[in-house]
Amino acid sequence: MSSLYEITTTEFGYQFTTETNINYFVTFIDYPSVSDFFPLKLYMFNIERYVPEDISFRGNNGHKVRNTIISILERFFSINEDALITICDIDDGRQKVRKRLFDSWFDCFNRGRLCKLDAECAIEENVTFASLYFNSGNHNIDILEEEFKKLAEIQFYNI
Repeated sequence: MSSLYEITTTEFGYQFTTETNINYFVTFIDYPSVSDFFPLKLYMFNIERYVPEDISFRGNNGHKVRNTIISILERFFSINEDALITICDIDDGRQKVRKRLFDSWFDCFNRGRLCKLDAECAIEENVTFASLYFNSGNHNIDILEEEFKKLAEIQFYNI
């Protein structure tokens, strides 16, 4: 994949900085399972953006940010059998925009390698969207689907 930012490893994931000095932190944090003896690890996948006060931020940095984040996800799935959960942030009311963006990234770059399950959940009385991503060759697909269903039923621990 061409046109990537330089990626550095951090304690919980990765970091990269755009040419306008906007820092992105991409993290993978252990997520608790509902089921006893769950055979895989679940990770919460987060993207945090830090915009310095002296920078006027107007949207994203185009395809380069997308390509860099997708490259990080490809790294994760090339070395892990585990699954990722994303829950769209509700802070600015743009959770539906985030879901459409992530869906378009998934549709454009998946190439049949990953499976995705979707659910809606409520956080602080706001509807948002959650997704579970995992390798399509995973031998525990039924267990992953059941676990994701249970997590959705309890609003991903937000009830």
